[in-house]
Amino acid sequence: MKIRYFYSMSEYENIKSLFDFDIADFVIENNKICVDFTTECKKAKTAVKRLFKAINNSKYNELFDGWEESILESMENGIYRQYEENEFAWSVTEFDDVFYIYIKFFNYKPTKNDTTYTVTRFYYPHGIEGESMETTVKEFDTLEKAIKHAHRYAKGIRFAGVWIENQSLELVYEITSDFEAIDHTENPIKIYQ
Repeated sequence: MKIRYFYSMSEYENIKSLFDFDIADFVIENNKICVDFTTECKKAKTAVKRLFKAINNSKYNELFDGWEESILESMENGIYRQYEENEFAWSVTEFDDVFYIYIKFFNYKPTKNDTTYTVTRFYYPHGIEGESMETTVKEFDTLEKAIKHAHRYAKGIRFAGVWIENQSLELVYEITSDFEAIDHTENPIKIYQ
């Protein structure tokens, strides 16, 4: 599952691929943290488990301790949404085997974890240029760590490139398929228009 972080609602709403399947979108703004997730499957329980697989790999996993079990238990009792004023809200909605899930916490206190750099490594699974590429994604709390990781994996015939995005989804560093490192930190490039 892929994870994306947004630090304003307007930034999140400007993404063209807003309802991509199997991507957990975290939106952190004004002492609120919200997670949106859309997936295609037959059962709500499967959709919730997929979401929490992503959440458990996020930097906010501790915030969601116990939530998977609580939501699944509520659904077993026929409850598919819950709202507690100024505390939290969650909902699981289904339409034609497509599930949309959101969880929102109010009164969230931002931390240093709210700064992130995402490294996306592109590679050819069999080392054959022109075949369909695959990716791996990893997050870091500093640009220096992200760049170090990018260079560590920028080698071999399977390598096709690396992007490093900041929390605003701007390209700040890349290594091309020709192993050329390009620093965009002075003038970040908007990836999603």
